[in-house]
Amino acid sequence: MLVNILNNNYKIIKFKNMKLYYKYAIVFLLFIALTSCNNEDYTGYSKVNFNPPTATYAIDGGSNVITVDESTIDPADGVTYTITATIPEPLSFDTFIDLTQVGGTANGADYSVERIKIPALYTSGTGKVTIYRTGDLEGDESLELKTNTNSPNVNGSETFTFNITNDYVNDNLIVNLAWCEDYDFDLGAQGHLVGNFKDIDIDGLIFDSSFNLVSNFSGATASCPENIEFGGMPDGLYYLVIDIYDNPLSNFALGKTVPLNASYSQEYFIDSTPILHSLTMTTDSTGTLGVMCTVEKNGYNFVVTPL
Repeated sequence: MLVNILNNNYKIIKFKNMKLYYKYAIVFLLFIALTSCNNEDYTGYSKVNFNPPTATYAIDGGSNVITVDESTIDPADGVTYTITATIPEPLSFDTFIDLTQVGGTANGADYSVERIKIPALYTSGTGKVTIYRTGDLEGDESLELKTNTNSPNVNGSETFTFNITNDYVNDNLIVNLAWCEDYDFDLGAQGHLVGNFKDIDIDGLIFDSSFNLVSNFSGATASCPENIEFGGMPDGLYYLVIDIYDNPLSNFALGKTVPLNASYSQEYFIDSTPILHSLTMTTDSTGTLGVMCTVEKNGYNFVVTPL
């Protein structure tokens, strides 16, 4: 009987203590929640009353209007400008600031941007803008970039203008003429004649449509290979003529074939394209061998016709 009474009382006491426990637990958690709202862990900025700092911006060279000469840009890497953002006091978290195109005729192939990053506990950070030499025939272009179009953690923005001039136009067709291969001629009782066809001095000559020699652009360096460039010439029809300036092998290799190969290319427009050709040794040691191809130039466009 006494045991039952004690057990019942224990349950009552335990029940009352549990209610008291929950009561104090709720009060304690409420206290924690209220006091935590007043903590400042943004390095001087309250979570509740956070006032974003105002950023200021600067770019390489100091001017917000930059002229970029596209003809001087490295075609592999482009030219890069660094934009620096500065805030008066550090924040306790990384801050990212976008660079967004808001005007101009440039497109995504003409440039790339890297977001500005201000690391936690720092007052400044950088982002990069790279302008590329595309090879497209676009004329002069412009690019307007605005900072901070989508960051809730900082105020303040700036616009930078890039005027892209001298859009790179490649009007230079290059013909590479090569015959530099080894030979081994069997001369019968006289043995073998071994060497390299580069000993033959072969030139590539350019003639205009009236068959006048365009000497300033011809390839005649006494070396193998020869590069013949058509850049800078007026529009029109031209002939690429093969000429043997000197042939010390003509007395030893009559009837033999000399592998004379060429390829032409135009950066950004025409990939390397082969022209297969060959020469047959004759008793003539020098002289013009004929037209290898015609080249029709119209601005930056070239039409090559092998013959």
